[in-house]
Amino acid sequence: MDPLAHTLVGAALGETGLKRLAPSAGFVLVVAANLPDLDAVATLFGPDVSFALRRGWTHGVLAMGLLPLLLVGAVLWRDARRGDDARLRDPRHRRRLLDLAYLGVLSHPFLDWLNTYGVRLLMPFDGTWFYGDALVVVDPWMWLLAGASAVAAHVASTRARVAWAALGLGTSSLVWIGPGVPGWSRIAWLAGIAAIVGLCGVRPGPRALARVAQGTLVALALYVAAMLGLSRAARTAAAQWLGERESGAEVLVVNPLPADPSRRDVVAATSDAHLFLRVRGLSPSTLRPPVERARDAAVIRAALDAPQIAGFRGWLRVPSFEVRVAPEGYAVTIRELRYAAPDGVGFGVTTVHLDRELRPLAAERVPGPYGR
Repeated sequence: MDPLAHTLVGAALGETGLKRLAPSAGFVLVVAANLPDLDAVATLFGPDVSFALRRGWTHGVLAMGLLPLLLVGAVLWRDARRGDDARLRDPRHRRRLLDLAYLGVLSHPFLDWLNTYGVRLLMPFDGTWFYGDALVVVDPWMWLLAGASAVAAHVASTRARVAWAALGLGTSSLVWIGPGVPGWSRIAWLAGIAAIVGLCGVRPGPRALARVAQGTLVALALYVAAMLGLSRAARTAAAQWLGERESGAEVLVVNPLPADPSRRDVVAATSDAHLFLRVRGLSPSTLRPPVERARDAAVIRAALDAPQIAGFRGWLRVPSFEVRVAPEGYAVTIRELRYAAPDGVGFGVTTVHLDRELRPLAAERVPGPYGR
């Protein structure tokens, strides 16, 4: 999920009453909920390094054991620097901080698993990707439910109110102008924002706020469970639709749509073509014409073996290939159909250039940036 979702979930956990268990507990929960995204530094080294490293080591089982220890160690070191020896001597304080750090860190890969991008939960021992196919990476309903208690708890100062108002306007604009967002979703979003504003006006006390946080997190858990169930039902309906047409899928990806729990877009890779379906409720229909799968096996394999896309290759789930004859040999455009249209450019698209002997050309000899 996006950083805002992770942050708000960590803050909401704190508002349930957990932040009162120990000094710095709220801070630990919010930081821990974001800590696995340390691998975002990989984006500084180029797209392929990012594909190779993101949602890998820092999201796997080894990191889940080590990151909370490192975080609590850093907090205790900070306390020691401040001369707060009482906290350091109290084993209950250390135990509670560690428990909260594990809770926050473990929430992160679970939320990342829910979308179609995937997460490598067994790293560094196994690089298998796992996918929930239940939520989009940026899910406004998660913001709304996780953010309610966090906003209400931090509106005492003018600066905080201005910051929350700016965030509310920014997220509302995304929902309001987002392509394909149904009208009922816009109305529901505005009603949710109005409810949060009303909650802030009431200024509930700590106990009431804890009940609000507990209630919204229960609602969030029910929403996630419902979205998982709807995606699995859409998968079953799409598989049955394909089976009736003798087009059994080798790979089937269910893509939730932004701010619209009622619909799913399905990409199916059969032996001959890529099929694109829209599932509304339990009724699949064709979304766009199928795209025949490329047959230039040797050229495609050579392109996939190119060292400059090693990370991208490992991330692919349902790729399509377009092979063109070029002056230097061949140009192979690879599109990841979870995110790129069959004829589109942008995220999840790259082109590999090969010479006539199917050797990849050096990147500096290829015009245009990665992703074109």
